[in-house]
Amino acid sequence: MTYRPQDHGAHCDICPLHGKQVIPPSPAKDVVRLVVVGESPSRNDEKMAAPFAGAQGGFLDERLRRDANVSRAQCIITNAALCRGESDTEQERAAECCAPRLLRELAAVPAAVPIVALGKLATKSILGVRNILAARGFVWRAPEIDPKAVLAAYRAAVKKPGLLLKAETMAGRGVIAGRLILPSLHPSFVLRADTWKPIAELDVQRVGRVVRDGFHAGEDECSYQVGGPELFKKLGPIVSCDIETDGIRPLECGILSIGVADTVGNVVEIWPWRQEDAEEIGAFFGSREQVVFHNGQQFDIIVLEARGVVW
Repeated sequence: MTYRPQDHGAHCDICPLHGKQVIPPSPAKDVVRLVVVGESPSRNDEKMAAPFAGAQGGFLDERLRRDANVSRAQCIITNAALCRGESDTEQERAAECCAPRLLRELAAVPAAVPIVALGKLATKSILGVRNILAARGFVWRAPEIDPKAVLAAYRAAVKKPGLLLKAETMAGRGVIAGRLILPSLHPSFVLRADTWKPIAELDVQRVGRVVRDGFHAGEDECSYQVGGPELFKKLGPIVSCDIETDGIRPLECGILSIGVADTVGNVVEIWPWRQEDAEEIGAFFGSREQVVFHNGQQFDIIVLEARGVVW
C-alpha cells in the first residue's frame, strides 16, 4: 500500500514539495527501544526508498550500535520532512507542513520510548526550539501546551484557514507533552565537520544511558526559556553560543535568534531578535569567564559585531 503523508496529517497541499518523492517512516523490526527523527531524505534515501541510507545511515547505525547498544531493527526511523527539497527554505517549509504528521506518529509510539531528534528541523518540529547547538547535549521533556492556547489557535483558524497548520502543530506537541526528547547533531553535519564526531558520540552515549537505565531527573536535564536578555541572569560563568540567521553572508544577513547554554543545563534563547538589546547582550558576553562558539571567528562573531553586539 502506498504511504500518503496527507493521510497521516501532513499538509502536502500547501507544501512547496507537494509530496514529490515520499520516503516513508521505517518501522522497527524488533521490540522498539528508540525513535530516531532526522531532517529530510538524502539523495541516497531516494535511491534506496528508505530513510538514513548511504553514509549517513552507516554513521547512524555505527553510533547506535557502539555508543548506545541499540540496533536499527529496534528503532523507528523517520524524518521531519518526508520529501527532499532543493534549498534550505524549501526544506524548512516542508518540515513545517509535515509537523502534524510527525507529531501524530510520535504520539502513537509507547510513551516510554525515548525520541532522538537529529538536526535543527527535527528539534524544531518536535519541541519548537530553533537552535540545535544550544539544544543538543541535554535531555528534554516535551513541554506542556495550554489547552486554552490550542483552542484559541483552532478558533483563529476558523476565521483564517492558513492558521490551521499552526493549530494542528500546537495540538500535536500537546499530545506528546512529557515525552523524553534527546536532540543531537545530524549525521550529515558531523560527516562534513569531523571535529564534531566526539560530540555526536557523547550524545549517543547519553541516549544509551536513557534507553538502558531510564531517565533520572536532574541528570543532563535541560531548563529552557525563550525571551529577552533578562533571562541571562540564570546562566553560569561559562557559556556556549550559537545564532540563527536568515542568510549565509555575515555582513548582510539578519539575526533571527541567539541561543546560549551554560555547563549545568540552562538554555536561553533570545527570540525574537531586537536591535535595542544589542548592547545588553554584548555586556553579558563580556562578563562571562568563557564564551564558546562553533563557528565564531568566521561567522557568528562577525554577525554579532555588525549588529552592535560587542564585548
